[in-house]
Amino acid sequence: MLDSFSLDHEWSTEAGQLHTTNTTFDLFAELSPDGKTVAFQKAFGFGCPCTITLVDIDGSNERLLTSGQFPSWSPDGSQLAFNAPGAGGLGDIWVINVDGTGLTNITQTSWGDSRPDFSPNGQKIAYTSSRTGNPEIWVMNADGTNPVQITDHPAADAAPDWSPNGQKILFQSTRDDPQQDIYVIDNKGVHRLTTSAGRDLDPNWSPTGQQIAFDSDRNFISEQMRQIFIMNSDGSDQHPITFPPHEDAHAAWGHGHSNEY
Repeated sequence: MLDSFSLDHEWSTEAGQLHTTNTTFDLFAELSPDGKTVAFQKAFGFGCPCTITLVDIDGSNERLLTSGQFPSWSPDGSQLAFNAPGAGGLGDIWVINVDGTGLTNITQTSWGDSRPDFSPNGQKIAYTSSRTGNPEIWVMNADGTNPVQITDHPAADAAPDWSPNGQKILFQSTRDDPQQDIYVIDNKGVHRLTTSAGRDLDPNWSPTGQQIAFDSDRNFISEQMRQIFIMNSDGSDQHPITFPPHEDAHAAWGHGHSNEY
């Protein structure tokens, strides 16, 4: 099941179910590995502080977890990684148990770390960091030790997403187009997957690794209206699955579900 999320609500495209009905900005939703809980980023307006919030899949039992952005579930569903300001005022990567205990800053830098994503085995976290003066993709142990830079380019690389087999990482970059495209890195190097004139953002692997969801405004560049697209893992067969009049973005596949498009 693919769960796609609009700018102000979360929708399941398979079930047609609205998970939140708030007047706030509910963004970057992630379905828990057991499919029972959605973690998302809540804000009360543009530029407002954000919170990591949990809600049951049926829309009930919404509860605040902590302040932060861009939640990512650990594979066992026991923790969330996210970014929030640290002592230096810029973003750090934090982890917290889903019961609200164990809040820990695991990067503690002053360079701006964001967009964490747990590896499939839970042992690593990929993230975006500007510690070299430019946004790049980094990987560290899940406790924050042994940070390793894996991209090195004058452009901005961001929003990493691990493949289900842990062998590849998707990311968005301005390295060939200032509007941003989707790339994948593996042990053979970096490969460009999209080449549209619009913005291609927020890539997310399907559970089998055969498809990739992302959002793009390629069909509505002047309006900058994003829609959810699907493509094969090699970049072929790129097509939208959501359409105007609403803007849809930040798609995330449900873990452990095999239905693909």
